[in-house]
Amino acid sequence: MAALLITILFILFSVLLINNPRKWFAVVLPVFYYILPKETCMIGGAKPNILILIVMLGITMYDGEWKKLIDNKFRYIILSYLVLSAVLSLFTSNEVSYINQFSFLIKKTMEMFLLGVLSIVFFKQCSDFTRFVKYFYMIVLIGSIYGVVSYLISANPYMSFVSTSFRDGITNGAEAFLNEVRGVLHGRVSGFSNHPLTWGQLHLLFVIVLPFFKRYLSRNLYILSIVFSSINIILTGSRSSMVPLLLFLVGYFLIENRKHFMRILFFCGIFFAVFILLGSFVHNEYIDTLRAYVCFWDESASEKISVSGSSVSMRENQFFDALFFVKKNNLLSGFGYGFVSNMSEDHFLREYLLGFESVVLKVVVEQGILGLIFYLLMFLFLCIGVMQYRHNLKDNLFVALMFVCYLSSLLFTGERCTFQLFFFFLVLIVIEKKIRRTDLLMFLKLKKLLLNKEVAAEK
Repeated sequence: MAALLITILFILFSVLLINNPRKWFAVVLPVFYYILPKETCMIGGAKPNILILIVMLGITMYDGEWKKLIDNKFRYIILSYLVLSAVLSLFTSNEVSYINQFSFLIKKTMEMFLLGVLSIVFFKQCSDFTRFVKYFYMIVLIGSIYGVVSYLISANPYMSFVSTSFRDGITNGAEAFLNEVRGVLHGRVSGFSNHPLTWGQLHLLFVIVLPFFKRYLSRNLYILSIVFSSINIILTGSRSSMVPLLLFLVGYFLIENRKHFMRILFFCGIFFAVFILLGSFVHNEYIDTLRAYVCFWDESASEKISVSGSSVSMRENQFFDALFFVKKNNLLSGFGYGFVSNMSEDHFLREYLLGFESVVLKVVVEQGILGLIFYLLMFLFLCIGVMQYRHNLKDNLFVALMFVCYLSSLLFTGERCTFQLFFFFLVLIVIEKKIRRTDLLMFLKLKKLLLNKEVAAEK
């Protein structure tokens, strides 16, 4: 029954998207990449988020807009990463066949970048950005409110329905997390996903890109989006999202008030020192919980409120364990691309590395030290590429802050199916600036033309 409903939903939105691509893309994207969990299927087992990409590709090819994709500046970074990863796969150990490595590499590359590349054709005017950002964050706000309500009632009816309908693809983890206690948090929300880590990383992404789209949102929607997404991140009980969120909020405040940077930084340092001292001498459930999440490196604070999971020492030990196992085969190029995805559930590496939650662990095991270097360089060049289109210091500082926050989350908990949306927003940030600049130039030319006509009329 659920598969039939999703199939009907897919057909409906496909027709609407084909009929008016620039209008309905603002609704299609959040529906298929935010509301529907990635494990949901249509009749026949097809994935709706993959098929909607095929529809988008068809729209692009039909309109002849595919030629514009060639001019995209990110193509060099994507192709370079793809070629370097393909060459590196030739020198891996024999754990994964070359054919499987190449097929997995192509599939993964398309999953990471295709949504962002195809989205270019859906934005041609500033009005397209206004419509998209407004609708997108209205839907995100509704999802955030649902997350808060889910925490208050200690139930997630949406994910319960999904897990009941797709038992083979989804376990009812969302309900189980609502019974977990972490300090003052009596339950962890997962919203429209099956895991709090995924929900937290999604909303972290939505918050850190908001400064670039502030002009397209009303003041109330802008503030509510930050507040409710931040509340959802807190309610996930995930340090991998809460720590980057805190970093972003401090960075946001400093960038917006950068004329008083040193003074604000000094007072922040004083506040942090007082907070550490207060947490050491005053034992209160709320203070202990806050200290455990802010001071993520202090395992004693986490143990006090029974918080398990990612920590600095755990990730450090896992990293050296990964290096030890890879060193036996090929330290430079790893076991082979796709090794972790094809690994059996009872493989001994899963026990030692606890499910490869950090992106570093997965990259090192699959592609070795060189693969990790290529991966980090890809982020560096993406950051530089975005900065080249934003020609003022404030925007570039926000770009750097966005990359630091997102990458720090990946280092703690890996890519929770969010990179494709991250790259999509990078493309959106770039083309928004280009279109605004083009509109400004056209306005200035038109104004100059009108002035010349007035002068000629006076003569």
